[in-house]
Amino acid sequence: MDSIKYHKKYWDKYANEKNFVISLQYEKFTEYVKKDDKILDVGCGYGRTLNQIYHNGYKYLNGIDISINMIERVEQICSNFKKVLFEEKNYKTMNGNDCNGFYYIGTNIKWMW
Repeated sequence: MDSIKYHKKYWDKYANEKNFVISLQYEKFTEYVKKDDKILDVGCGYGRTLNQIYHNGYKYLNGIDISINMIERVEQICSNFKKVLFEEKNYKTMNGNDCNGFYYIGTNIKWMW
């Protein structure tokens, strides 16, 4: 089984059980990203990071995850968010057009700073 299929299967299986404890370096984040910037969270999971930044005034948020079950969970948790889009997407098939105009954060990937 290739890596993408393995991770999709794993996260679909455990989507409703996992809770993460590593938090966003919010002070550092705010040094680079303004509240009216568009944000793309690759590997958003159940939306822990998006939830935090939404409640701190960021409104143009997009979350993608390889697991449809994680997307269903984040849609329940963040159902009252306006202008927020969540979708199931395979990171390997993304291209530059998928990321145009966004600040990128990857909660499952090393920070850029």
